[in-house]
Amino acid sequence: MPQKINCICLCQRIRFNCEASKIAAFCHCSVCQKSHGTPFAAQLSIKPQSLMIEHGKEYLKSYASSHDLLRMFCSHCGSRLYNISKDKQSYASVALSAIDNKNAVFKIKAHICTDTKADYYQINDSIKQYPDFFGIDRK
Repeated sequence: MPQKINCICLCQRIRFNCEASKIAAFCHCSVCQKSHGTPFAAQLSIKPQSLMIEHGKEYLKSYASSHDLLRMFCSHCGSRLYNISKDKQSYASVALSAIDNKNAVFKIKAHICTDTKADYYQINDSIKQYPDFFGIDRK
């Protein structure tokens, strides 16, 4: 059952909400590494159609990181907020760091794109690992 989550950027200029699954993943692809400045991105699957920008739409910017994916961020503070398919229907995920609900419930279910994992980072948990994006070409 989806849960409504509230999200906010670092400077608090952008506020949005959406319906999220309770399933999150750590993505180790090289694009997520560069985009987030970390060895992996922590993302929560959301329903693209449920995404509602409440405040600060004028600060919301996008970067097309692949043929079908937009990475959304705040143009003022640079916070990574969410990913969404270019068709705005097929796929979306929110950065866990953007979630403002203190009582949001989710579980990390997978490490994905581990074939491109940063060599300096070691996965030391029992969470299931997938070498790619569940078999989907994201390039």
